[in-house]
Amino acid sequence: MPLGAARLNSLGKRAATGGAAFTVPTAAFTDDSDTRLLLHFNGTNGATTTTDDNGSGRTAKTITLSTSTLSTTEKKFGTASLRVDGTGSDRMTIPDSDDWDLQSAPRTFECWVYISSFTNISRNSPNHLAKLMGHMDQSGTNWWSFGPNTEQGMSFYYWSGGNNWFHSTRKDLVTGQWYHMALITTASGAKVYVDGEEYLSSALTNTPTKGSSTFTIGSEFGQCMNGYIDEVRVSHVNRYT
Repeated sequence: MPLGAARLNSLGKRAATGGAAFTVPTAAFTDDSDTRLLLHFNGTNGATTTTDDNGSGRTAKTITLSTSTLSTTEKKFGTASLRVDGTGSDRMTIPDSDDWDLQSAPRTFECWVYISSFTNISRNSPNHLAKLMGHMDQSGTNWWSFGPNTEQGMSFYYWSGGNNWFHSTRKDLVTGQWYHMALITTASGAKVYVDGEEYLSSALTNTPTKGSSTFTIGSEFGQCMNGYIDEVRVSHVNRYT
């Protein structure tokens, strides 16, 4: 089961170029044949339901909002975003699927994030378990997750029969603005990007274990982050690099 004895594999590194590896999207995502999940979070303020945009004809995923709601206060595109308020276990969940597993590459997990507070944005410092997005549940089972951490950097974790933690040395995220965040996995490893710039890179030296829990956005082990999330997309392709 995930989260056994701690073992820190490596620290992430800032991109050598110091510049963007790719140009971030300037409009809402669209569904295509490589998309496995697409959430625009469009709706009215306080809405408790949202849908997977399956315009390409694939079967839409079942979406559950647990105490979290849509909010029109902040949004990157469209009419609203997902609000997780930093208290309780606000989250969005989707049933287990091979679409969330890291064993097969490539994969791109991405979204836009507006951070309201870094307090409790990750768990288990200094080996941060990010709450933004991952194949994880609320009982402590975490197959993998990525997102911002309490040190204003980025973290990536995966389970392989042991813990594999990676944290960026770059720690310059701030509250009150939108960021595009992406985890891209390929045959050679995993990279985490913020606004197109590489924040950390890791080889998947230990094979990630196939998960068997929900895909969760916004909360890990019953503790949610504080902010807004918009335009979530999961793709079975390397979208950017």
